[in-house]
Amino acid sequence: GKVLGSEDCLYLNVWAPQFAAEDLDKNHTLPVMVWIHGGGNTAGRADSYQMARLASTEKVIVVSIHYRLGVLGWFNHSALRETSGNSIDGSGNYGTLDMIQSLHWVKENIAAFGGNPNNVTIFGESAGGRNVLGLMASPMAKGLFHRAIVQSGISETTTLAQAENTVDVSPSGFDSSSGELLIKLLLADNKVASRSQAKQYIAAMSSAQISDYLRSKTPQQLISHYPSRSLGMYSLPQLLRDGTVLPEQDFVEVFASAENFNSVPLIIGSNRDEMKLFLMSDASLVKTRWGLFREVIDRERFEQQNRYLSDYWKADAVDQLAAIISDAQPGKVWAYRFDWDEGGSNFMADYAELLGAAHSLELAFVFGQWTGLMIPGVFTDNNQQSYEPLSAAMMAYWGAFAKYGDPNSNSRNTQQWHSWQHDNARNGQFIVFDSLSDGGIRMSSNTLTIADLKKRLAN
Repeated sequence: GKVLGSEDCLYLNVWAPQFAAEDLDKNHTLPVMVWIHGGGNTAGRADSYQMARLASTEKVIVVSIHYRLGVLGWFNHSALRETSGNSIDGSGNYGTLDMIQSLHWVKENIAAFGGNPNNVTIFGESAGGRNVLGLMASPMAKGLFHRAIVQSGISETTTLAQAENTVDVSPSGFDSSSGELLIKLLLADNKVASRSQAKQYIAAMSSAQISDYLRSKTPQQLISHYPSRSLGMYSLPQLLRDGTVLPEQDFVEVFASAENFNSVPLIIGSNRDEMKLFLMSDASLVKTRWGLFREVIDRERFEQQNRYLSDYWKADAVDQLAAIISDAQPGKVWAYRFDWDEGGSNFMADYAELLGAAHSLELAFVFGQWTGLMIPGVFTDNNQQSYEPLSAAMMAYWGAFAKYGDPNSNSRNTQQWHSWQHDNARNGQFIVFDSLSDGGIRMSSNTLTIADLKKRLAN
């Protein structure tokens, strides 16, 4: 329940394979992969991820970055805009600006570590994947990266009205908007006795007074007024359509034309059972004993909710975007679905059922990191022969993509990963990552639309 971390967080880590300095010259610098961590853009840290195996196996430089999170990373109010010196400072997209600054640092300094500043891949998972989409859309990130990988990102952005207005005006804002937060702060400070008094009080304040008041609050005071979510995250407006750092249009509109975004080769995908990671905290579906032991108590409903919500995630954030971006840049979009669901079973839980191919599970495979990213007991000696070959294959695809902008440019993987095309029914639209015992790595045409999901729900 404590707020940890610091707004002074613009630091990064650099991982490099072992090499002799004389082996590197202008023609032999290594590809660079810049990792953006997840956590709902309100929690998380770069140091959770160990990049040594990816760097050494694929002969790439990996950079993992930190950035401002939550209300300190994304926050907009007219008073801050009016008292800022320029449209960048007034954008509210401070976390996005941190990422852009990190990419500038990479461009200027990565050659000293053996990296090629002209071959940079940005990649991220969950909120990190969403941020990759944000960088693709941002005119301020133009030329700072050359490939992109979106792992389980979502396609949502926020209008300034949603981010700033109160819930009772038109157009209405979110219940976590800056307008709502200001009212909650004034009530908590006993400066006003009611919501209506708070509105009158704010109307009498100048922009400078509002700005000073907001800046006087501690992170704990600010964060305590936001709706909490699972896994230590909280809800607030983010990726704000300010018109400077991010376009005023939503991603679907932005990505419809290559002229509107930073057009680069793209890998985009999701996990088959994304929502199980969150549903396992639902007391109506999963029983917890002593805070440790978890058992699914309503299997049918657990699987129904997972299927509908996880399929919606794929339809909205993968299949829809892959089709749109592929139309804008034909032959440069590769999609995937991660299906590995053979987690271990012990006295605490049956992870094959409880997690399946859950949100964030693919991270262990991309990094070859079997501790620290997932619940202990998921990866065991008994399923090692299942997960290690799949991990090696995924790292090879990721590494080839970073080197050449095409995941097929390696000699270790035999399965051709076909790019997304509307008429690709014969080869399949996306690749499936799974163990040999469950069908192996293969192409699939089982794409999803939101309209199809609505029909399924109605039935």
